[in-house]
Amino acid sequence: MKEEKDKAKLSIKIDDIIFYVIMVPLIVISCLIIWQRVFTPKKIPNIFGFKMFVVLDDKMDESINYGDLVFTKNVNTNNLKKDNLVAFRDNTNKVVIHRITDILEDNNTKTFTMQTQPNEVGDTKYVKEDRVEGVLINKITKIGLFIIYMQNIHILIILVCIVLIIGLIIYYLAQELDKKDMAKIN
Repeated sequence: MKEEKDKAKLSIKIDDIIFYVIMVPLIVISCLIIWQRVFTPKKIPNIFGFKMFVVLDDKMDESINYGDLVFTKNVNTNNLKKDNLVAFRDNTNKVVIHRITDILEDNNTKTFTMQTQPNEVGDTKYVKEDRVEGVLINKITKIGLFIIYMQNIHILIILVCIVLIIGLIIYYLAQELDKKDMAKIN
């Protein structure tokens, strides 16, 4: 009988731990993003130096396609090298990812020569170091399409409803299991 009580208490504690391990980081990350958007609206939010971008253009590097979700990391521009894939703001303030083909230094200011990777029309860009958003570290193919579709209010409402329904079902099932565990204890 005592073993069953201990197992039931342990089961309830494990459920709480799993809940907090998932929810607390999500809440902290969400608060960080919201805080950054409110207090620094001209900057792209980052989480511990990492930024995410959805590729909305096919004119990036040949290894990056429309709909990819790319991850960049803040980097000291002194550490950038030729052939690095870099996210930067172009003249229209849009974030673009290109490969560094050359690094020029003049009066302690770096300028990077960037090119798309097949360079069919001579798409060379000169980017000052203060326009660099980060160096590419990884990508997830086509997941950005899902993020783009989620920005449609109707799809967002449907997804929120589905998540709420699943959450309520899981909550109800967990409550029923807890009642059974408590009944076994008593």
